[in-house]
Amino acid sequence: MALEKIDIETLDPAATIVVATGNAHKLTEIEAILGKVMPEVRFVALGQLGDFEDASLRQYYNEGVDAENRKDYEKALYDYTAAGDTADAADRLLNLQGQIYNRAIELREARSYEEAIYLFTLLGDYLSSARQAVECEQIFRDEQYAQADALESSGNLQEAYDLFSMLTGFRDAAQRASDLASRLGIQDTGETDNE
Repeated sequence: MALEKIDIETLDPAATIVVATGNAHKLTEIEAILGKVMPEVRFVALGQLGDFEDASLRQYYNEGVDAENRKDYEKALYDYTAAGDTADAADRLLNLQGQIYNRAIELREARSYEEAIYLFTLLGDYLSSARQAVECEQIFRDEQYAQADALESSGNLQEAYDLFSMLTGFRDAAQRASDLASRLGIQDTGETDNE
């Protein structure tokens, strides 16, 4: 006896139990036993519901919802994108992007540039995120450079060296770090990277 296919849309989730079997005889046995105590419930075999081609998309969607609830925005963005048109994934993605963008703007205005850069970078080409990330990076590096300059002026040569060393590739930071290394009598770590 073969199981007939059932349209999942015709089932009432509150009054249906899906049994993990493809065996018609087992389904009949379960209906006979539990049907006496649960007469309002319909028993169907999992195999009767057909194949779920979108199972992996639904998994991405579910993981996206979970990640968003845990505030793991990187994973949520990825999962909602991967979920495509599953359920309301596209709406959730757009909403989440807006929330992250607004939070990144707040962080930029609060001068928390590193966090803002991270969030803008997560968003890729969403609105002006890429441009905002570059601008925050520039401001952040300008501030670090000014801080290193102030440290050098106040005689904190080691701290100034450390900061200029991190800014290699920005303005004349590499040269400033090298000059400070000479004054401190230490080997410039920027030089060892080039050897």
